[in-house]
Amino acid sequence: MAAHVLIHGFYGWCDAGPYERWLAHYQCVHGNLPKGWLTVNAPYMSVERLKQRLRARLYKTRFQLRFNRYGMANILEPQPGEGDLLVIVDPFWRDGLVSLARKEKKKGVAIGIVCYDLIPVYLPECTAPSVASRFNKSLQELLGIADFFITISKTVSDDLRRYAAGVIGETAAASIRITSFSLGSTIHDTNIHSDLVIRSEFQDFMENPAESNKPYLMVGTIEPRKNHTLVLNAFEQLWTQHPDLRLCIIGREGWLCAELIKNLILHPKAGKNLLWIKDATDFELNYSYRHAKALIMASKAEGFGLPLAEALQHGLTVLASDIPIHREVGQGACQYFPILNPDGLIAAIRDLENRVPRPAEPFTALPLLPDWQESACEFLAICKRYQSELNRP
Repeated sequence: MAAHVLIHGFYGWCDAGPYERWLAHYQCVHGNLPKGWLTVNAPYMSVERLKQRLRARLYKTRFQLRFNRYGMANILEPQPGEGDLLVIVDPFWRDGLVSLARKEKKKGVAIGIVCYDLIPVYLPECTAPSVASRFNKSLQELLGIADFFITISKTVSDDLRRYAAGVIGETAAASIRITSFSLGSTIHDTNIHSDLVIRSEFQDFMENPAESNKPYLMVGTIEPRKNHTLVLNAFEQLWTQHPDLRLCIIGREGWLCAELIKNLILHPKAGKNLLWIKDATDFELNYSYRHAKALIMASKAEGFGLPLAEALQHGLTVLASDIPIHREVGQGACQYFPILNPDGLIAAIRDLENRVPRPAEPFTALPLLPDWQESACEFLAICKRYQSELNRP
């Protein structure tokens, strides 16, 4: 019997935007999918609607996708056997997944783990204490169980190698298979019914009659590492000299952000120069990229930084914090600023407002970013390559 690639995932994921969009676009949005990927009979669903449908259908049972030699895929109870490859794409520190990996490993099943970032390790103050503790404990155990790790960027791969070297030593860490694949950066907004409607408050804010007064944009869950507080502080200083500047924040409420949320709601500029949209559709997200002056990515850390890639695909100016992952994804197409205090961002915005040219980066061509179809194919190719290597006599 041919060995199978089985993917354990789409189960209870609740806080990773890149994964949610990866899930949705891999599943169905236009039906243009690689062989062996589960399809859903709903070709024009938005990300959020599709995610909700899949959760309602599958949440009660952990499941895997089974890829056979005919490229068919079916939902089935986990029954991997010797020679099979089990790839866990859920957050590995939750729901007993380390125990699952250990159990299947004893049956001769090869284990792959998808690692999205090491933020709970290197920025524990930006996560709940219980998350940081469980993340570390689970990852340390998986270093001795997993046959390989797949990350979503080279930066995360480097972080994982550094982490492994500190836990099990450089020699042992050097033998761990770690590779990365690229997330897609395209957004399909050909959805139906209400998804194609731009809410009036959003449209009024984004489509200011003055072309020079387009709003600045932030996209991402509101939580400490996204640095919304630094951006808001920068705009509060800028508003004293540039009272017409506007900032649109798109992202749901996250964690450890109660004071910031209160400030956004009660801010004197709320609804005038400051707008928070916490439930934007993909259609509205595309719309915001087309009507903004620039995207601000002020993150302290990212696994990939999907909004940066999406903005570049729209030809939007990007002001990004000078961190390794932004340099990897944005290369020379972004304008980078330090994040020790708001001064760097303030200077970058002032230059943009005054049309002051900033020093050119070494590489100024737009990065070649894959779409979700290419991303899916790359991910599956990596899984199948490792399966072949691990089953080689």
